[in-house]
Order: sequence, then C-alpha cells, then structure tokens
Amino acid sequence: MNRCPCCGKPHDALAGGVARVVGARVVTYCGVACRERARHGGVPLRLTRGALTLVSASVAWPAVRVARTLGQLRFSVDLAVLAVSVALLALGAGALFVWARDPGRTPVFERFPAVSPPARWQATGQGREPGAGNGTDAVRRPSDATDLDPIEAGGRALDVLEESVEVERPSLWDLDALEVLAARGHERATGRLVTLARAETGPARRRAAVALARVGRPEGLDVLREDLASRVQSVSTLAALELGRLGDQTALPALRRMMTFTETRMSAAEAAVFLRHEPARVLLRQTVKGSPRPGDRVRAAVALAAAGDAFGRELLERLYEDGQFRFLAAVGLGHLGDRRVEPVLRAALGNTALRLEVAQQLVRFDLRDAYRDVLRDLESEHAPTRTSAAVAVYLLTAPAAPAGPGPEGPGPGEGAAHG
Repeated sequence: MNRCPCCGKPHDALAGGVARVVGARVVTYCGVACRERARHGGVPLRLTRGALTLVSASVAWPAVRVARTLGQLRFSVDLAVLAVSVALLALGAGALFVWARDPGRTPVFERFPAVSPPARWQATGQGREPGAGNGTDAVRRPSDATDLDPIEAGGRALDVLEESVEVERPSLWDLDALEVLAARGHERATGRLVTLARAETGPARRRAAVALARVGRPEGLDVLREDLASRVQSVSTLAALELGRLGDQTALPALRRMMTFTETRMSAAEAAVFLRHEPARVLLRQTVKGSPRPGDRVRAAVALAAAGDAFGRELLERLYEDGQFRFLAAVGLGHLGDRRVEPVLRAALGNTALRLEVAQQLVRFDLRDAYRDVLRDLESEHAPTRTSAAVAVYLLTAPAAPAGPGPEGPGPGEGAAHG
C-alpha cells in the first residue's frame, strides 16, 4: 500500500491510482483530482495538515497535556489540537475587532493641552522677525528690548551679571560674569572668586584663579602656583599653561619640559610665547611656515598675533579669504589691529560660545554700538545665553577696564571661547 502524496490517502499502486511522471520518477496518486492538483502547483494536503498540526501543537500542546492528566480528554489528540487552535484564533480575532472599533481609542499626544508661549513673546503680524513674512510664525520679544540706550542696557546687563554672584555652583558662564564684574571693582564678585579659588576643585578653581590673576589679585597666582606643584600631571600641566598665558615666569621650566613631548608641544609653545621664550616663538613660526596641518598653522599664527608677532599675517589674510578658518583668522588679524575683520566679528557676536572673546575684540575697535545685537538675549530663559549676552553688553557699554597684569598676557576678562 502507498499513500497519495497529495492527500495522504492510502491506495494500491497496482490495483488503482493514477500515475504521473515527475523528472525521472513515477509518482502515483489516489485519483485524477489529486494528480491535477499536484500538476498545477497545489500544496499537498498531507503537508498542510502537518504544518498546521506543528504550529498549533506549539501553542495548545501544554493545555492538552493538562487535560489528559485530569482525565477530561475523550477524543483524539489531533481533534484537540485543532479545537484549541481554532479557539485561540477566534479569541485573537475578536479582540482585534473590539480594539479597532473602540471609539475612545485616541493617540495619547492628542490629549495633551496646548501650551501657550510665554507672555513676553508675541506671534502677531507686528511681532514677526524681519524677513520672516509670507505667513511664517516667527516670534520675537517686545520691540522695546532693542530700544535701550547704552546706560539702560548696561544697567540691565549688570542686573543679570549680579545673578551669577548668588549661584551656588557656578558654570563657566557665571565665572565669566564674575570676572567682568571683578575687573571693574565689584567687591562681592571679587570675594566670590576668592572663595571659589580656595574652596573649589577642578575647572572652577582654576578658572576663578585665572580671573583673579587677570584683575590683579595675588590670590589667583598663589592658587595657580600651588597647582603647578601638584603631583597630578593634568593639574600641573593646566596650571603651567594658564600661568604662561598670564606672563608668570614660574611656569617656564614646566613649559620647556612640555615642549619636548609631541602631545603638549603646541599648547606649551602657545603659552610660552607670552614669556618671550625664543624657542617657543621659533617653533610657532616654523609651524606657520611648514606644517602640513592647516589647523596647527592657524593656531600658531593666532598665538603669534596675540603675542604681538605679525609673522603669520599673510597666512591669516589668506585663511580669512578662504573661509574655512575665517573666524580664527579674524581673531588673529584683530590682535594685529586689522579693521577689515569687523563684520565677521560682529556677526560672531550672535554665537553664545564666542561672545566674550568677540566683545573684547569689538571693544578694541571701539565698536560699542554692537551691544544692540544681543540685547534681546538678556531676557532669554536659557542661562548661558542670558549670561553671555550680559557679559557682551556690559563690556560694550561700560567704561574701559583697568590695565591687565602685564603687557605680555591677555587683558582682564580675556580668554578662550567656550566649546
């Protein structure tokens, strides 16, 4: 006896059945219907039943075993598997149908209430930014934010800066604010810097010490010299770099040692050039002239320009025109007194991370009306934006600050932009 490969029915291959040649084999079926089904690509019923049984058994077999254990099963295992499978499919289909017809099924985000903009923002046609027409929803603060004269703007900036005096854990932006205030004799800001330099650790301690040194307070140099003697290499390295930029000769031995290592050579030379260390100047000039790395070349040129050396002017002028390092080239040319860079510096005043350095450059060029470009940010909810705007406005509207600690080092409040 053979079984039909299509339906699985047993039949006698000699007494009955329909034969079909498949390749080099002769296959017999129980009848013409099965042969035609196989010829037209129909799936054999035996395979279909087997697949259904396999899939259903993986879900229903545990239930069947429990039922058999309890003596409740009175029919064959095949029928039990089929019955349980049908029940599970019906249950799933019913749940899907009920879920799809549920009238209360609404996306969660649609249930959130609409959030209105703060009262000081306006979204009316009269409140759109210039150039934001054609139905856009650009908003701005009240127009009187740009109508402050220098005295009023300086007073508003002072209010914002004084908020940093009360901050328990000041950010780098707050430390910039404290330094700007201390440079103009603000006693509370100066006292806060002294406390931070003595009590804090890490960047806050070092930044406060640098600010004190720039405004001529001896506590700043004392803290940095203490860090210079630290056994922690990262602490002593950063202290040496800061002391070099400040023009303190105690850092020179450490900087000379750092210039012998590839990893710290450039940074050490950028600091040692303020100490009139000739090997540092030679290294920076060689970097400007022949380094294959454009980034190192522009760094060296800017450091030389900040130290009063115009050796890299040609490179800075070329990079300023190319645009890739345009801002850095503008800073370097600004140190050399080139007023062509004024538009780039003024545009960069809109960058929160660059405002301190840009404002210092604009003060050198006496472009004090640029304070109007950042007046609106004095009301920002974002603390770094608000504080940096206050620093820029205060620098551009306040009287000139006292002289720095030395002709070689940066002036009061001067430093690298935040990353």
